Amino acid sequence: MGDSFEYQAILISPAAPAMASSRVMEPLVPMPPAAASGSASPKKHSKKLSQMERWNPVNWVRGLRDSLVASATTMTPHSLAMAVAVGMSGGLFPIPGLTSVVTMTLGLLVGANLAAAQVVNVMSTPIEISFITLFLRLGELVMSVPNEQKMHIRKFPAAVQEDFSGALRQFRYALLYAAIGWSVAVVPIFLFGYTLARLVVRLFVKGARAMTKPSRE
Repeated sequence: MGDSFEYQAILISPAAPAMASSRVMEPLVPMPPAAASGSASPKKHSKKLSQMERWNPVNWVRGLRDSLVASATTMTPHSLAMAVAVGMSGGLFPIPGLTSVVTMTLGLLVGANLAAAQVVNVMSTPIEISFITLFLRLGELVMSVPNEQKMHIRKFPAAVQEDFSGALRQFRYALLYAAIGWSVAVVPIFLFGYTLARLVVRLFVKGARAMTKPSRE
């Protein structure tokens, strides 16, 4: 009986919360087992996965493609053709690893859309290696290199896959002559890319208008 009266007094008294907290014990909640040493928490693991997905080359190309599609809806035929020309010119720069920098520099010089130009730059990567020999011969022709001193770069693609920095050091003189040849051919390449892009855009717009034009019965 005394215990019941004391419990009621605690509930009615203004200081009941403080007194109750000292007398009433909260139920014990089982805590999750501690993570083993060396294992990352789920939050850190998901953050690591998100960073890996962000820097995944496939996701990066998809992001550039989405940027190109989003920009193309608001770009004029001239600005789209300029972006294609800049991306093609910079994407064919014969020194691997510098095409993005060259594309951005050309884009800033002519005022082209940088996102669209970088997408075209990435799309030009498969044919970049095949143009190195052409630019090398053009650079040797400009620099009047004798035939007995001409360099060969057939093993460069395989060397790049094995050791990128080592291949650049091994073929540095050949790449230098190729860069000279590219600097001579960059203006024709730019004009060709611009003309081709304008033609494609014109045909695309013409076809779109023909599809949306109401048919006469």
